Amino acid sequence: TYPRTDCGYLPESMLDEVPRVLHALAAAAPSLGQWLKEADPSRRSRAWNSSKITAHHGIIPTAVMLDLTQLSERERAVYTLIRARYLAQFLPDHEYLKT
Repeated sequence: TYPRTDCGYLPESMLDEVPRVLHALAAAAPSLGQWLKEADPSRRSRAWNSSKITAHHGIIPTAVMLDLTQLSERERAVYTLIRARYLAQFLPDHEYLKT
């Protein structure tokens, strides 16, 4: 939401917004259904650290409902990357099979 930051951290005060942001992600991309079912809004990764915020927190999707068809191909690609990184904060750890 703020394009001029290189900070990768989010303030803990924004944790209250997580359910609304996840809802907006689901509305914009129903294909995320499986991932959103696994998302746990109470999960807190290392990205949530107010003490590491510099001038502005990291870039995240907003809780505003978005019509992805209104974005250019490039804008959609950037949004998709930001969305994936945000959503990953709330997914279970990946489990590897070792043979």
